[in-house]
Amino acid sequence: MRAIADGTVVSLRKSSDKRDLAPFNINADKSNTKGSNDGYVLIKHETEIGSGDEGKVAFYSLYMHLKSLAETVKAGDKVYRKDPLGLPGMVDGVNAFHFQIFCDDDNISKLTGRKTGELDIWKNGRTDAVYGDIHFYLPPQTKFYDKAPADNSISTTGLSELYTSNVPLYASMTLAQGKCTMVTRQKNTQTDGKYDLLGEPLVNADGDDYEYNLYKTAMRNYKESPSAGFELLRFGRVINTDHETLVPADAPLWMTVNYPGGKGVINLADSSIKKFSDADFPHWTGWQMVDDDSDSNSQCNSAIIKKLHEVGDFDNQCGKLICHFPFEWEKVRSTSVFRG
Repeated sequence: MRAIADGTVVSLRKSSDKRDLAPFNINADKSNTKGSNDGYVLIKHETEIGSGDEGKVAFYSLYMHLKSLAETVKAGDKVYRKDPLGLPGMVDGVNAFHFQIFCDDDNISKLTGRKTGELDIWKNGRTDAVYGDIHFYLPPQTKFYDKAPADNSISTTGLSELYTSNVPLYASMTLAQGKCTMVTRQKNTQTDGKYDLLGEPLVNADGDDYEYNLYKTAMRNYKESPSAGFELLRFGRVINTDHETLVPADAPLWMTVNYPGGKGVINLADSSIKKFSDADFPHWTGWQMVDDDSDSNSQCNSAIIKKLHEVGDFDNQCGKLICHFPFEWEKVRSTSVFRG
């Protein structure tokens, strides 16, 4: 077993010679049975995902059922990514181990930017942490046009209106390897929490090598404020508002976006369209807060998780589940969990 990241050893225990005795062996009353090794290492990791106090996060990694610990592992000492921690042992007589990553409520809020199940779509996302894909909430009555104004104007004079949305739409922009990929989602009316992709992804629909040409585009379309214009192109809004000002303040961001049955050009900089990034964990991309399991038996009794299993969608969704539940490493609960 090796450390997943740099950190500090908070606690550890060397495996005892009581593996095959109760309570480590649930079948101790039977002959020739093996139990579980009780060695473990708990590491605290601290990192930064953005700026300010809300961008500083701490989390823990737990390595349990180790049969031996590395001699270099000591409580209070620093460990570095891939440092050896020990050797896996047994769990209920089978060669196995338990590994877990977790953090407290405050750090979940810092990591995800919220405590609610769904993202607040009535305001722009966080600015203390911005990374990954950029996402846009398009409210009903968003207008799609046949083209962008030739002079990057906010005026729609001379443009043909192709479509006006009647339900919320959600656009996502990915910049990678020089390309800009834009996809649009719409909430599924039959399955709660599901969002369907509309049409095929649009790749470089607004110019070849879109990402590589961001600087040139900013210099051309935002001559009076190219630095702020670059942020608008990259993030859908100006992030560094203390030092960057867009001129004019309502300068547009015309981009091609899918709608039900077609595609058109919209002004993503419009104030009615709210902007987010992957740092906001948008629910329409699959992220889901699970907070419906409050018992103290250390088992999963979430109705949300159960339903995902029942409909056969758990494997597809499990990588984007943010689960909140009590467990035995919470100090205030340890007495009640392990009494008797």
